[in-house]
Amino acid sequence: MARRFAEFLKFGRNISLIEISESIADKAGKLRGKYPNLRTIDAIQVSAALDIDADVFLTNDATLKKIKEINVLVLKDYL
Repeated sequence: MARRFAEFLKFGRNISLIEISESIADKAGKLRGKYPNLRTIDAIQVSAALDIDADVFLTNDATLKKIKEINVLVLKDYL
């Protein structure tokens, strides 16, 4: 199962793997300052999406809807 998921992340369509740059880390810090309850990993992921000009951020975490910098879609809202 883990191998299949890793292959999906590496080769799946509409999936982008990017390095976490200093710019992304800076954006994550600013997001954490603006949204104090935002977890660090979520701030990094959202910042990475912003860095590549993603149209949406897809998640299962409805608490991320509070982030105004990107259009957050919660998967269960569409299933």
